[in-house]
Amino acid sequence: MVSSVFFIPVGMMLCAIAGICAYLAAPQQLLAPTPLSKPMGLGGGLLFAVAGTLFLSQVWSLVTAIFVLALMLMLVWSLMPLCAALVRSK
Repeated sequence: MVSSVFFIPVGMMLCAIAGICAYLAAPQQLLAPTPLSKPMGLGGGLLFAVAGTLFLSQVWSLVTAIFVLALMLMLVWSLMPLCAALVRSK
């Protein structure tokens, strides 16, 4: 029980950071003035995704951890353009 209190939030946060890194590497992103370089954005995103999946697989099975990674990536990639539009409108 104690381990799940630590591993689940940290793993989900790492998965969210992976999605943010990949979003910031896209040429059409609107949040940063210039996109991150491809190796920096995608490499960092991959490292955070693997780390997040490893954290989540300590509590759940590997298949469930990969599913949660996919859900977090979809959530981040859906909300980041909305957040960028809100930041730019102010």
